[in-house]
Amino acid sequence: MMKQIITTILALDFLLTASVTKAQTYPDRAVKVIVPYTPGGGTDTVARAIAQRLSTKWGHPVVVENRPGAGTSLGADTVAKATPDGYTLLFTDSASFVINPHIYSKLPFNPLKDLEPIALAVRLAPVLAVGSDAPGKTVPELIAYGKANPAKMTYATPGVGSCTHVVMEYFKHMAGVEILHVPYRGSTPALTDLLGGASQCTW
Repeated sequence: MMKQIITTILALDFLLTASVTKAQTYPDRAVKVIVPYTPGGGTDTVARAIAQRLSTKWGHPVVVENRPGAGTSLGADTVAKATPDGYTLLFTDSASFVINPHIYSKLPFNPLKDLEPIALAVRLAPVLAVGSDAPGKTVPELIAYGKANPAKMTYATPGVGSCTHVVMEYFKHMAGVEILHVPYRGSTPALTDLLGGASQCTW
């Protein structure tokens, strides 16, 4: 995908509180995986692929449920308030733990205390992508156009506070250009508008 996804599966205190007996029998029923993004994006796609493999391996359904909103905070809060038995997991990127505590004055949960990391699933490098009708096909061309035409270009992101948003703002700062941010409710509509020409670039 066109953004950095550092995806982690998380469960509330599962590794710390599960007994040896429970660990040997887990899971004995369906497991829910909360994805705090809209369907069809990079995080959702990876989550569903892993869920399918886990379902086959465990012999019990692993159901993916999308809970987008508030920069992953809605989905993460759902997991934070779930029973800490390992049957409600969170599949998210670094926004829930690295970005949100610094951009939201108050979160409904403490990501470092209310959630327990289990595994790093995917690491992808960010890529700057432009639409076919963008005013530049290379980074120098894009920067040159941006400097000559301040705030006339737009970039699409899956939402405020997403990895894409933070990376693009850093790019703007380093390049000394002004590109307008257009947040969407997920990466799928953001990429759709990029391909359709409504936005000029994204990470």
